[in-house]
Amino acid sequence: MIGYGDYMNHQDTKTPSTVRLDLTAGVGLEGALRDAFKGMVEDYEHLFRHYYPAHDSTGFMEANQVYYYVKNLTERLAGDKGHELFAWLEAPLPKNEKSYPHIDGVFFAPKENTTIYIEAKRLDRPTAKIKQIYNDIDRLLNEENRVHIKKNLRAHIKKEIRREFVVYLADVWLETPRKEAVPFWWCGRENPDGLNPPGLKEKKTGRYRNEATFIEAMNERGVNWNANNQCLHRFRFRIGDNSDDYVENYVLMFGYHEIKD
Repeated sequence: MIGYGDYMNHQDTKTPSTVRLDLTAGVGLEGALRDAFKGMVEDYEHLFRHYYPAHDSTGFMEANQVYYYVKNLTERLAGDKGHELFAWLEAPLPKNEKSYPHIDGVFFAPKENTTIYIEAKRLDRPTAKIKQIYNDIDRLLNEENRVHIKKNLRAHIKKEIRREFVVYLADVWLETPRKEAVPFWWCGRENPDGLNPPGLKEKKTGRYRNEATFIEAMNERGVNWNANNQCLHRFRFRIGDNSDDYVENYVLMFGYHEIKD
């Protein structure tokens, strides 16, 4: 399992901690997928040092997860072929009885012969949102839906697409026993990497009642989703200039799966 919770030691305990991330660690396309999450974590750390983006209990809109992930994936894949990369948010699926449903984002990397389908979720109501996550993944594993998303690609690009990935992003505030079980559900471990980095108060996580973990649920669907592709990061930040109280219960999560016939 990949963990990105390695924090730097700071002499000034009032300075929000920053993440030490090796952005050269990834290899190939899948390395870029992982490194994009590392960069996303760094962007969130930078944001929290300067701005708290919620008011009262509004939370963080999941569109920001997709934006920061696409931004960082573009940076990691760009090189001398950045002009070949393109993405679109809220890509439409086939029309149902009433309207066109959407996925949160799609990313095309023609030089990598790859399409990446991106979904994101706020787990503010874990039981309901976990069901939605499974539904999101089920519809992306439906080939008809993926064909629909790609149907307006130019022919010279479409014929070169040979690899397809699902990337799932999510976040949760560890405010209740139910939410504290989410890291276990996501990673399938009681102390996943990134949950308790140095300098943060220890958080415990475990199975919620008899709930299947994410990987167990994928296996039940016949999806060989690799548990090593699941990771998370818990943050530490202050709200406002005059606060000595740190927020330590916000967790960002990431996982990916290559779709194969």
